[in-house]
Amino acid sequence: MSLQLTKTEKQLLNQEFEGTEWCPHCNRETDFKYNPMKNEYITCTNCGMKIHPCSLCDGNDCNNCEDEIKTSLLQWA
Repeated sequence: MSLQLTKTEKQLLNQEFEGTEWCPHCNRETDFKYNPMKNEYITCTNCGMKIHPCSLCDGNDCNNCEDEIKTSLLQWA
């Protein structure tokens, strides 16, 4: 089931969030900018692999990554 967002929530999420993520492919940190309404992944600036911005998520369950990230970001907004 997909997360149902109000128009206001969509507007709050439609911006770039900055962070740093550990890349499991090259074992290095990478800086990123991520818009949860437009992007599914971030790209590691070191090795070019696509990874999830898990540092933006407060959830423990990874079976619905995009919704978990959006829910976590709305708590900060």
